[in-house]
Amino acid sequence: MTLKLSNLPYSYNALSLNIISDETLEYHHDDYQKFYFDNLLKDTTWGNELIEEIILGIYNSNKSI
Repeated sequence: MTLKLSNLPYSYNALSLNIISDETLEYHHDDYQKFYFDNLLKDTTWGNELIEEIILGIYNSNKSI
């Protein structure tokens, strides 16, 4: 299973009023976070498992990814 980064539940400009620009938020979510999702399970034994199996496997074995 490949994990998929979900869409933000709000628009990129939702925080633009004196907090964070929509360009920064878009970069952080679409590039930075996507990189982590794309590489999270790379080269691990968990690469083809369902998310539920990954969580249970880590919990039961006290291993980290």
